[in-house]
Amino acid sequence: MIATEYMSLEEWSWIAAIVGALFAIVGFPLLAWQLYFARSQRRDAIMLSTSQVLLAADAVLATHAEINAKLRPFGAWWGEEGRTHPTDDEFPLVEPYLGVFERIYVAYKAGQIDEEMLDQLYGYRIANIWANKRIVDIKLQSHLKTYYKRLIALTYVLEKFRGERFPLHVDTYVPF
Repeated sequence: MIATEYMSLEEWSWIAAIVGALFAIVGFPLLAWQLYFARSQRRDAIMLSTSQVLLAADAVLATHAEINAKLRPFGAWWGEEGRTHPTDDEFPLVEPYLGVFERIYVAYKAGQIDEEMLDQLYGYRIANIWANKRIVDIKLQSHLKTYYKRLIALTYVLEKFRGERFPLHVDTYVPF
């Protein structure tokens, strides 16, 4: 009879513990490197998406250059003209312009744009919208305001950043 020695369970557990320790010694630094690499890829993706969002917003805003020109200081709808303009016939041109800022708010909430960038790139446009009495009274501070809740939320972001409210923004409606 040939004597065959079998390893005991205790001996097998020692070998398993050594192999597991070797995997851990190699695996944890590898995991840390993968997490670091993933974080840098995420940061790069956010930067790329930010520039894409800004370029897309600028492209859309370019199609509304006439509305922007009318709303800015000394434009056709500035000051006293803002009490009568935009007219009911002109509002269909204004609504898509307001909608652009709704989408910009979504990009802000997604972390693609920060408050400083919002103020620098779009703050003057939002200020011009809030300086037009007819837009404020009919769209932003009336029963229709819930349709523009993201624009109003963007307004609050800019007001907080600037430390002051826009002069015609007197409603207390907070959309979110």
